[in-house]
Order: sequence, then structure tokens, then C-alpha cells
Amino acid sequence: SAKPWIAWYMSDYRAKTLHLSFCESEAYRRLIEAYYERRGPLPMDHSALYRLTAAQDEAEREAVRRVAKEFFTENGGELHQKRCDQELETSQAYSNAQSCRANMRWHNKRIAKAKR
Repeated sequence: SAKPWIAWYMSDYRAKTLHLSFCESEAYRRLIEAYYERRGPLPMDHSALYRLTAAQDEAEREAVRRVAKEFFTENGGELHQKRCDQELETSQAYSNAQSCRANMRWHNKRIAKAKR
């Protein structure tokens, strides 16, 4: 995996999900994980969401549908999650800045070596 971890803000998650059942909370967590693994929006198709979350029985599938409806918004035929989009954007900006810094270091080392 290109990025084997995500920032997880436990108190933020808990504050927004305390009303969920155990099954719904797990469905939401798995949808978030799939969002980050895909590095973007999820498909709107329920069958695809069931596969992404490994929802096996009707209770699990209902939990996936409920949290998808509550926490995700449809846009352009895909399901978006605002906080995930923000975190992915922040992560990409950080990665780009780090890459730029590394390129500058290598460039400066080459210039210094060429001047010797």
C-alpha cells in the first residue's frame, strides 16, 4: 500500500457516531477505510459497497446503507465524505511539499558537487 496508515481522530469519530449501533459503526469504519484505500470517492452501487465492507447478511447490508446515506453525499455518481476528502487533500499537499523539498536538496547537492 502506498500509505499504510491514516490519521484517525478518535474523539471526532466517537462524537459523531455515538448514536450508531455496533454494526453501523463497523460499517462506517470500513467505508472510511475503503475511501482511504481508494484515495477517493466510493461507488454508489450498493452491491459494490457490500463487497468493499464485506457485508454478509441483511443486517450488515442495512447498516452499510444507513451509514452511507447519513455520512456520505452523492456527487457525480459517486459517494463523497467531506472529512475524508479534506484529509486526503491535506495528505496530498504534505506529500507534494515533501517531494519538492527533497528535489531541492538533491538539486542543491548536484550544484555544490559541480562547483568543486
